Amino acid sequence: MNTEIKILGKTYAVRSEFGESFMMETANLVNGRMQELMTKTGSVATEKIAVLTAMNLAGEFLKLKQDDEKLKQNVQEKIKKVLKMVDNHLES
Repeated sequence: MNTEIKILGKTYAVRSEFGESFMMETANLVNGRMQELMTKTGSVATEKIAVLTAMNLAGEFLKLKQDDEKLKQNVQEKIKKVLKMVDNHLES
C-alpha cells in the first residue's frame, strides 16, 4: 500500500504492509521527534537531526526489547515454579 507522509515539511511516498493509519502514526512520531531535536539542539541540519532521531528511537526500541526479554524470562520462571508446585501437590 502506498501512503504519502510528511516529515519536516517534505512529502514522501512510502510503501508498507501495515496500512495507512499505522504509517501516518509512525510518520507523526518521527516528525515530532525530529522537531523536538531541532528545537533542543538549535540545528537545522536535517541529516544530523535524522541520525539523532534514528539513534534515539533505536535506543528506545532496544531497551523495550531487553525489558520484554526480561519479562518473558520472569514469566517462564514463575510458570516453572507453579508447575512444580502443582506436580508436588499431585504427588502427595
